[in-house]
Amino acid sequence: MPKSYIIADKEFSTKTAVTEFIKSILYKYQLNDKLIGEDFDFVLELLKRRPDHEDKIGIGVKELIIRRHEKWRNTRCFYIVRTDGSQEAFGYRGCL
Repeated sequence: MPKSYIIADKEFSTKTAVTEFIKSILYKYQLNDKLIGEDFDFVLELLKRRPDHEDKIGIGVKELIIRRHEKWRNTRCFYIVRTDGSQEAFGYRGCL
């Protein structure tokens, strides 16, 4: 049986389906916008699927923001803003 993906309250039957959903979140916001509501909740749950999620989350997540990646400037990614003000990018591929 093919692997399904359950993230937050959403179930996806394929990796392609979940990837398309994540990309829809990445591109529905303007650069530097904060994720809100269900999008914030979904991406936070997505982040928790990473093997290194405790290091990424650190002291706690204050905000999730859409920005361009520092190294790959044409690539949008999620940025964690921690409660202490520190920030770090994370890619969704590491969460799947």
